[in-house]
Amino acid sequence: MSKIFFIKQGDSIAPTSPESVRNWTKIGQNVEYCMEVKKPRNPRFHKLVFAVLKATLANMPEGSSWSELYKINPQKAPYLFLKAIQLDTGLTEPFMRLDGTIEQRPMSISFANMDDDEFQEVTDPIFSVCANFLNVTVEELKANYSEYL
Repeated sequence: MSKIFFIKQGDSIAPTSPESVRNWTKIGQNVEYCMEVKKPRNPRFHKLVFAVLKATLANMPEGSSWSELYKINPQKAPYLFLKAIQLDTGLTEPFMRLDGTIEQRPMSISFANMDDDEFQEVTDPIFSVCANFLNVTVEELKANYSEYL
């Protein structure tokens, strides 16, 4: 069964997206189900992270490796920049290779894998690195992109 996002309205619940409505209609009548209630992460915060990454890349010094990569591939560069930041700031998780050696890989910031508090802990170092590149404070950086929140 797929996830259903819903909102509580009085003593009832109602699906909040077209996909949730489709999944809601698949639920059989008079059948017992188990529900785990979890508040989803704010999708706008995820957009904020990538907007900040793109802004940082767009404002890198001309001729830098990151500036050149962003010119060549503006869709992929923010993702690669994120992974580089994660490696440099220790936002990693262990990964075992086929030969049994363990290395550190950038951790997932998957929308479904963490709540807002966990996501905040992971993104704080990302904002710090970007603010440093842009020569602004983290607060100034977030204020300039507040429309994403």
